[in-house]
Amino acid sequence: MAYDSVALEADVELGGTDQKFNLLMGRNLQREYNQGSQVVVIMPLLEGLDGVQKMSKSLDNYIGINEAPQEMFGKIMSISDELMWRYYELLTDKTEAEIVGMKTAAGALAVNPRALKVDLAKLIVSDFHSVQAAEDAEKEFDRIHKLKLLPEAIPVRPTTAKTWLLGRLLVETNLAPSMAEARRLIEQGAGMEISTLLVSSPDVCGGRLRIDGTRITINQIAALYRQGLDAEEIADRYPNVNLAQVYAALSCYLANKAEIDADLAREKHEAEGCGQDSENRLEALKELQRSLSLTPAKLAEWQRAIREARR
Repeated sequence: MAYDSVALEADVELGGTDQKFNLLMGRNLQREYNQGSQVVVIMPLLEGLDGVQKMSKSLDNYIGINEAPQEMFGKIMSISDELMWRYYELLTDKTEAEIVGMKTAAGALAVNPRALKVDLAKLIVSDFHSVQAAEDAEKEFDRIHKLKLLPEAIPVRPTTAKTWLLGRLLVETNLAPSMAEARRLIEQGAGMEISTLLVSSPDVCGGRLRIDGTRITINQIAALYRQGLDAEEIADRYPNVNLAQVYAALSCYLANKAEIDADLAREKHEAEGCGQDSENRLEALKELQRSLSLTPAKLAEWQRAIREARR
């Protein structure tokens, strides 16, 4: 309010263009109270991410100065190319001449606007965090949006292992505030897709379902889980697998537990059978060698003779 200027006996007050009336009224009130009129510094308003309304937390179109570097970088990359110039003007130390030069280069297709937006994001992240944080944020952004890989750090939201309706699961793990919102997200195709993390090929691992980009099957993950290892411990066993992939594999296992458990039992039985067969064959060969009274040297001599006869 304008009376704040009187109460504080302000010499200078800074405000946005939307506060011009209150700032000037403060000067008038100060004179009424026999105070010197404050100097008013009026700054242009910064538009929010939508490019229409002023940046405001209540409008959820803001970039928080204490947000993580990756979050800050991603929000800046989401703004329009036109709004980018406004952010360069109000949020960086670039001169007007430099900004005009960048606009001209972008208009002549001499530089990709995306590259200029990346530079803007790195400048702002560097101001509130560090140059290294800005570099790391760029790499993570490219990893997700250019290379289409999973984030390095994925939030873990543990819940009870059981059959879930997708909407209820989203609400339970705080990925949606309500069932209505969960249904809206699902209908818009904004849900998560476990199937993109798991693949199967007839000529790889016997056609068994496996983690994409690896030869690690669901059965291997399930076997470790049955031994008592949790998802984090399983991920530690496989350096080329991340936690999201392990959770996807475990979700698949728990949804098809009876079938996969039966498959694991068959694998174990076959492995034990192969081991026994190998032992039986080795023993039979040893017995044949004893019955023929063949020494290793004599056996080697016979093998040479057979090879010579085949020539």
